[in-house]
Amino acid sequence: MDNVEAKADAMLRSPLGCGFLLAAEASGLPPEEIASQLIGLYLSAYASGDVGVWQPDYQRIRVEILRQGQRHRDLAISILEQPAAADWFGPLDPTKQVVVLRNQQAPSLTSFVAPNSPLSNWERYAEKSKNGIYTSTLVNGVASIFVGLDLPIGDIGIGHEPPYKCWLLKAEQSVRVFEIDGAQAWHELCVRYPAVGSSTHNTPDFSMDEGRIVPDWGAVANDWDAVHLSLGGLLTADQVRVQSESGWTYHWSWDIEQTLWLRWVFSGVEPLPDNEPQASPLEGLFHPLFVSRAGIY
Repeated sequence: MDNVEAKADAMLRSPLGCGFLLAAEASGLPPEEIASQLIGLYLSAYASGDVGVWQPDYQRIRVEILRQGQRHRDLAISILEQPAAADWFGPLDPTKQVVVLRNQQAPSLTSFVAPNSPLSNWERYAEKSKNGIYTSTLVNGVASIFVGLDLPIGDIGIGHEPPYKCWLLKAEQSVRVFEIDGAQAWHELCVRYPAVGSSTHNTPDFSMDEGRIVPDWGAVANDWDAVHLSLGGLLTADQVRVQSESGWTYHWSWDIEQTLWLRWVFSGVEPLPDNEPQASPLEGLFHPLFVSRAGIY
């Protein structure tokens, strides 16, 4: 998506995008600060927690956050017009990828396991691969995985104990990366490499409708080295249903900006200093769970 207004409208269709705007408004920060790498990642992380699909009364919260978010279109445009926000939807920088592994062992070609087909039942439910490597982009010492561990968000912190061992992975600029910059891109990925969504788990939109499709990661790996969900993609794709003749998609389980590497294409692995939990730069500006301030509960 290239048009600022189109990006703003896409944010307003996503509960997470609306949650981001509500948290941004509550912070009182100017658009140029909101668009910065550090503040943008923390606000998106708070919003991710606000719209988590497994929290009590999720459906009512989702409806209310979407309703309240609609009044912040002008704020969305003013944020997206900032120069720093141009990187939100930008292509992946494959030379600045940081990984934190639960086993705290350095990643390597010998330990790498590529995604394969057919998908496991969990993969068809969670829309993620149990194999491959997940990384986040490191910019000025800040990465979404660090923010996700700090708060923590979703199940990111499960199995991790600080200090967190982390590594910088470097790949060539020529790597083949499928960019998820919105709900339509996610739908396209699923349509091009379809697998049937799990029918033994309640679907994340709680509709129980048949016809949900998810990516067949083994098939994706035949054509691509990685799949990148940008920050802008997260804010515009999360929990947005897209329907076509091929089926319907609903991106929901990637809580942060991240890249799934389907192949080992790294030319360098560099250990970084252990990462220690940090206090949020937004601490004290507003309650971390914005819905508690919004009259939703």
